[in-house]
Amino acid sequence: MEEELRAFSEQTMQGPKEKSGLLCIPGMQEQGAIWIDTLFAVTPFMLFSGLSLHESRYVDFAVDQCLRMIEALRDTSCGLLHQCRGYVGEGIEELTPRW
Repeated sequence: MEEELRAFSEQTMQGPKEKSGLLCIPGMQEQGAIWIDTLFAVTPFMLFSGLSLHESRYVDFAVDQCLRMIEALRDTSCGLLHQCRGYVGEGIEELTPRW
């Protein structure tokens, strides 16, 4: 199981990233499309992987992605986090300006 965990972790670290290095929606790197789902799913996985495998770079990656994603998604007017940035689904009218 350690081999699989390491393989998935390495694949995650090489995943698609937007220009600042945040993991993003595959195929939408140019738009900078990021989802809060990455914050709630990928970063805990990478933390678990790093702790389980004693691999500090996985832990560092998780912390870096988490802190920078929070900053990228934070609405400074109220302190809440947006669901995404740089993405509006087909047929959905955008309610707020893109930042």
